[in-house]
Amino acid sequence: MERLLKFCDTSFQKWAPNLHAYYRQTMDKLGNHPKYRNIEGAGQGSVFGSMTVNYGSSVVTVPHRDHKNLAFGWCAVVALAVEFPPGSAALIPSAVLTHSNALIAPQDQRASVTFYSLGSIFRFVDNGFQTLRSVQVSKNGTDYKLLLAQMKGDHRDRDGVNQGREGRWKRGLALYSTLQQLSENIFE
Repeated sequence: MERLLKFCDTSFQKWAPNLHAYYRQTMDKLGNHPKYRNIEGAGQGSVFGSMTVNYGSSVVTVPHRDHKNLAFGWCAVVALAVEFPPGSAALIPSAVLTHSNALIAPQDQRASVTFYSLGSIFRFVDNGFQTLRSVQVSKNGTDYKLLLAQMKGDHRDRDGVNQGREGRWKRGLALYSTLQQLSENIFE
C-alpha cells in the first residue's frame, strides 16, 4: 500500500506541482501542530488526508461527485482488478467531476484504492486550527445559525472568515498548472 501511495503522491506532484505544494503545506502545518502531530493522513509522508479501499464481488459506484473533498483538489484512483494499464492511476478533481464505474458480471471482481483529502482539513488549518463555527462565533460574538442565515444571501463570508468561497475558488484554480508549466517541469 505504501508503494501505491508513494506512486500516487509522486504523480500528483508531477502533474499538479502547485496544488500538491498546497496539500503538502497544509498537511505539514497539521503535522507540526502539537495537538495534531499524531495525525498521519493516508500514510506517512503523503499529502493525501484519507484513503478508501474498495473490494468485493460487486463494488459499484453510481455517478457522483465527492462534495466533501477539497473543491479544487484532486484524488488518486488506483484500479486493482479492472482494465487500467498496469501501474497507472487516475488523478481527478472528484468534487467537481461526476464519476462512477460500470456494472460488472456477477462472476467478475473489482477492487480499487482511492486517496483523497476532505475540504474540511484545509478549512480547519486555514482558520488557525479552528472549525468554521468556532471562528465565526469568536470573531462575531454572535449566534452561529444567525450568521449562517446572513451568509446565505451572497455565499460569502461577511467578516473574511475562511476568505470567502469565491476567493477560495479563484486561489484554488490558480494552483492548477498550464501545459507550458508542466512541459517545463518535465525537463527539470
